[in-house]
Amino acid sequence: MQGFSTFSDPSIYEANLGLCGLPLLANCTPPNDQNHKDDQDDEEDEDDRYMSRFFISMGMGFPVGFWAICGSLALNKSWRHAYFRFIDETIDWLHVFIIVNMVHLKRKIKRVGFHG
Repeated sequence: MQGFSTFSDPSIYEANLGLCGLPLLANCTPPNDQNHKDDQDDEEDEDDRYMSRFFISMGMGFPVGFWAICGSLALNKSWRHAYFRFIDETIDWLHVFIIVNMVHLKRKIKRVGFHG
């Protein structure tokens, strides 16, 4: 049984040029130039700004959207009645759909002769 001993052979990693460290001879030390660090800092700052803007917009957008919907339903009686009528009719349609399909399924099961 070979097991993990095959992973110690450096020749299996030759095609992966980005790999470094043991068992390979390539060194993994990071570059020391200041420009590389500045580029990373700039990218991190940009990511932080992007994420903070994202969370601020989420924090502001949810209450605005929530109150735009719920506020309009609370203030406008005809919209409120239409909305809840739509919800009731959708629930009724869903119940009828489920019952009709269950009846069809039971008939198919009886026709095929499956007994459970």
